[in-house]
Amino acid sequence: MKNLWRSLLMVCSVLAAGLAGPATAQAATEEVKICYRAHLANYGWQKWKCNGEFAGTAGENRAVEAVEVQIWGKGTFSASAHVRNEGSQIPQFAASGQVIRVGTVGKALPMESLTVSLGQFNGTLEGYAHIQNLGWVGPYRGYAVEVGTRGQVLQLEGFSLKILN
Repeated sequence: MKNLWRSLLMVCSVLAAGLAGPATAQAATEEVKICYRAHLANYGWQKWKCNGEFAGTAGENRAVEAVEVQIWGKGTFSASAHVRNEGSQIPQFAASGQVIRVGTVGKALPMESLTVSLGQFNGTLEGYAHIQNLGWVGPYRGYAVEVGTRGQVLQLEGFSLKILN
């Protein structure tokens, strides 16, 4: 099933690049960046952060409840969340420049971890997390990174992500 989704997303990416025209498609592949924003308990959506900037809070005991992620210049990518009382969400896939939303909004359920993947041959990510009662942890590095914890009932309070190559 994953391969079917990946194939479909790759076809959509190629079609979108063709519709945009050669100059737009070329410009989109030159810049590589990752942007994200966090939805926080009793606050709402923060502004977009990019390339290693910190999203969320540290020292406020405020949970990240949802995250939106957008990556350019690395082809397809995926994201998923582990949410308290709900468990791990099914990974969502998107093409370069599209937004993926994971977690929940309006349920007051903290995320415990966030996983983002570029795919095995598309590059390396680096991530850090600020976790309830633990503070800063990381760095996590790889083509897929999970920031946060599972099974410890500790909320994700903040994080940063960047693409290394």
